[in-house]
Amino acid sequence: EAARRLGWLDAVRISREFLPELSALRDAFRGEGIDRVVLCGMGGSSLAPEVICKAADVPLTVLDSTHPDQVRSALSGDLARTVVVVSSKSGGTLETDSQRRAFVAALTDAGIDAASRIVVVTDPGSPFAELASKESYRAVFLADPDVGGRYSALTAFGLVPSALAGVDVAALLDAAEAVQPELAD
Repeated sequence: EAARRLGWLDAVRISREFLPELSALRDAFRGEGIDRVVLCGMGGSSLAPEVICKAADVPLTVLDSTHPDQVRSALSGDLARTVVVVSSKSGGTLETDSQRRAFVAALTDAGIDAASRIVVVTDPGSPFAELASKESYRAVFLADPDVGGRYSALTAFGLVPSALAGVDVAALLDAAEAVQPELAD
């Protein structure tokens, strides 16, 4: 099991593959006036993007709880300017699915096509990957299944919400790549 979870060692190289799609998606959202990013996720799916965005002084709303006050707070922002990133490695996290459902209902009630505002980050073949396809969500980023959640900062889990929020994730990957030789010794 441990040997199968060492994919994070190649995360910088592998993650570069989806940068063009991620950049195009961010530009498309900006062109539509969508500049508020809400991240729905628990644990490893939300911690890295929160730190990345805070370090870059870029706003990101993180919903990592099902407490009614926190859900209400995340929903209270301007939905007309909001994209929701639903992030779950397993794709079966009950709390994250509850958050997704709350946003689908709120967006729909506001007369907004919810599917056009939801971006999913998950592992290949997960229930969220299947749901995203079935519901025609705006985008799906499939992460490397060989990277454990705690080590996913430089994978789609850390980079997608950060990039959509406005962080220069290509520069982040460049910085990580620059120190790799020192860390390998």
